[in-house]
Amino acid sequence: SEPRVGAIAVWKSSLPGSDGSGHVAIVEKIDNGKIYISESTWHGGAFAYKEIYSTEYLYGYIYLDKQNN
Repeated sequence: SEPRVGAIAVWKSSLPGSDGSGHVAIVEKIDNGKIYISESTWHGGAFAYKEIYSTEYLYGYIYLDKQNN
């Protein structure tokens, strides 16, 4: 439920523009309450590093260094 550097951010399948597939990204940085991610699209060559502006469709985070419940 809390962002951490290195975590995988997961968006719900209802995320607009995701064609019902949802989305994932890597949390790269947290600075003054702002969350920065890196992401790419499976059907495109675009790679982006940006701030998360809205968490409305965010499902949560997956932490690779500890068990997720």
